Amino acid sequence: TEAEKDLNRALELSPNSILANYFMGEMLYDYADSQYEKNMLKQAFETGNEALSYFEMVLSNKNFEQDFIIKRIFPFGIIYDTYVQVGTINFSGYSLLKELRERKKAKEYLDNSIDNFSKAIEIAPSKEDVEKMELDRNNNFWALDELYLERANAYSWKEKWKAACKDWKISKDMGNKDSQTSFRENCKPDGYYR
Repeated sequence: TEAEKDLNRALELSPNSILANYFMGEMLYDYADSQYEKNMLKQAFETGNEALSYFEMVLSNKNFEQDFIIKRIFPFGIIYDTYVQVGTINFSGYSLLKELRERKKAKEYLDNSIDNFSKAIEIAPSKEDVEKMELDRNNNFWALDELYLERANAYSWKEKWKAACKDWKISKDMGNKDSQTSFRENCKPDGYYR
């Protein structure tokens, strides 16, 4: 509650603040998760959409990479991290809309998820750079193998098996255990189709 008050105040003072918008989006997404766990599906969906609007504000601002504080908090760039957040929220929104039986709208969220994971993959640091930063900072960051796994999972829900298998293979070749399992269960040895 106190964090929300501070973020609201920060946004009153500086509505275009990249950090305030990012952190508000992150806080709302966490809140949507807790609503989902309490089976408050419609509220969780609305809160998730509100989180998306704050992340979209971050993506629409082009004058942030010179900000030293942002560089310190987001060593691989705030845009990279924001694309991952938006991809994840859209994928969650897809699942939630399926539960709410809004399949047509769900497909739009799934497509947006794939699009944002693809944008994150384009600018992602190497897995080695992420592992080094995790050791240096004792913190977790999104690695390339995880992004390929997430995009593959999204492709599989669209039944685009060729694309899913290709991504699972890339991810498993980077050592991702979840991708190894998904590839083994869904793909032929040459890497394609069920």
